[in-house]
Amino acid sequence: MLYATLRTLTDTLSSHLKLSLGLKDEIVSLSPLDNTSVASPPNKVFVTLANIERETSAGISFHYRSTSGDRLQKNAPAWQLNVYVIFAAVFAAKQYEDGVRVLSSVFRFLQNNALFSVQSADRQLSIEPVNLPFSELSHIWGIYGGTYFPSVLCKIRMVHIDSREIKGTATPITQSQS
Repeated sequence: MLYATLRTLTDTLSSHLKLSLGLKDEIVSLSPLDNTSVASPPNKVFVTLANIERETSAGISFHYRSTSGDRLQKNAPAWQLNVYVIFAAVFAAKQYEDGVRVLSSVFRFLQNNALFSVQSADRQLSIEPVNLPFSELSHIWGIYGGTYFPSVLCKIRMVHIDSREIKGTATPITQSQS
C-alpha cells in the first residue's frame, strides 16, 4: 500500500505537470534526494519518502471476520500510518525561477487533490503541508547533503496496511452457559 500510494501520487503529479506546463518529458521522479548533484541538478521534481509514523488515533483492535458456517477468522490488527513526503524542485541555479514556477504548480496540484484515491485502497487518503521550524528544515536538508532546494514537506494521513492474513479461527459464543 505504501508503494502504491507513492507511485499513484508521483504518476498523477507527473501527468498534471506535463499537461499544465506543456512538457513532453517526465519531470517527476520517485527517488531519494541524496542522488542530486549541485553541479548538475536534473531539473526535476523529486518525490522522496521522508518519514513514516504510526497513527495512534485509530487505536489497535484485532479483527474477527465471519467465514462460512459458524466460524470466525482472526486477523492481525491493521496499521494506520502517516507518511511524510518531500516534494522538491531540484533545478540548476540558472533555472531557479523555473524550479519555483514548477513548485508553484506542485502546490496547486496538492491543494486541488488534498483527498485522493489509490486503486488498491478501500478509502481516500488526505495530503496536507507540514509546518517546519527552520532548525528542523536545516536538519532534514543536512541529511540529504546540505544543499537546500525549494520544497514542501507533506503528510499523507491514514495509509492503511492490512495483509488480511488469517491468524486463527474460533467459534462465536451465541448464548450464555450457566
